[in-house]
Amino acid sequence: MGEKIVPNELFFAWVAEELKQGKSVKFKVNGTSMLPLIRSEKDFVTVTPINRETSISKYDIVLFKYNDRHVLHRVIGLADGNGKFRLRGDGSYFAEESCTYSDILGVVTQIYRGESTKAINPNSRTLRLYARLWHSMPGFFRRFALKVLKRILR
Repeated sequence: MGEKIVPNELFFAWVAEELKQGKSVKFKVNGTSMLPLIRSEKDFVTVTPINRETSISKYDIVLFKYNDRHVLHRVIGLADGNGKFRLRGDGSYFAEESCTYSDILGVVTQIYRGESTKAINPNSRTLRLYARLWHSMPGFFRRFALKVLKRILR
């Protein structure tokens, strides 16, 4: 399969349309906000569309629209009284975003390490435990751990 480079706006317009039609989309991730779990320019994810019956759970990784950009981050807090979810990238120390259910385009159902054809289930018990532990650590501990991990993962 050949690799094509297109502007983010065009790419995510296509992704959004595919998800609206009920199709899953697999693509290479660009950005370090989900380190150490998902590596930029190396790993792929499969995003599956959501519908009215789909429930979003704490620690799901979702693709959502935020400030006219498409972002892939983890749900760290369920919808509150305002109907907003709290989200954060695993690679973020303190920053959080919020979005409504209607801003969420899909949920990550598979992660692929590099060119591997073997899928990793982000909803496995092991990765759910990782997410819970990782996001329960204070930001300064995550900052230190990420600096170490970034050196190792180069």
